[in-house]
Amino acid sequence: MAHLAVDPVEFLQRSFRNALIFAGGTAFLFFLFFRERGVIAAPFGFVFGFMFTYSFFRSTPNVYINRRAKEIEREILFATRFILLKIESGEPLFNALIDAAKSYGVAGKYFQEIVDEINLGKPIEIAVEEAREYSASPSFKAIMSQIVTALKTGADVKTALSAALEEIMRQQRIQIQAYGRKMNAVVMFYLVSACVLPSLGVAMLIVLSGFVQFPLTAGILWAIVIFLALVQLSFLSVIRAIRPTIEL
Repeated sequence: MAHLAVDPVEFLQRSFRNALIFAGGTAFLFFLFFRERGVIAAPFGFVFGFMFTYSFFRSTPNVYINRRAKEIEREILFATRFILLKIESGEPLFNALIDAAKSYGVAGKYFQEIVDEINLGKPIEIAVEEAREYSASPSFKAIMSQIVTALKTGADVKTALSAALEEIMRQQRIQIQAYGRKMNAVVMFYLVSACVLPSLGVAMLIVLSGFVQFPLTAGILWAIVIFLALVQLSFLSVIRAIRPTIEL
């Protein structure tokens, strides 16, 4: 699903070796940092570094899988409509896949993978079924599943694709509605925690510092500014994370 050109066993072995290297470096840093207790702290640093880095390296395929899923989900609706229009105009399915591979940039490369498998001699049913099995996108899986079912049963591909498109559009409408509800809560929380509280808090801190004779230095103000910048960046990350991968 991640389309990494590496054997799974080799990938795990490489992750294990890299984790050992990082764990050794972490143990050495613990030994230098704790000095007198470095002999005791180093094994804890090694175990912590190994567990953290090994789990990190093992999860890297998930990053590629999520990236591929977002790329497909962003354009799958329009690409499938394009294929449906081609079939309705009288073109065979294989020619429609070739045109989709050439016409749609990001999503086109996933259709190109199917075309390449067919050109290498694989039957179209098997190529489409394998594309469905190893796809990271639920919408792409649904489209390929409808095509496979139609090819194996001899049903009309146009009817199957139309039904799949209706289901995808319904799911995307649900995602957009859910996104709107989430954004209302996020925006309200943002206005309170990132706008109202900081402005009132800094004003009250300046006033109270005069009463209790607390020196409000430039370093404290800069620390507040940096903290607020981190809060702003965290909200931007949250908004990007909850945004549905839909090309509007």
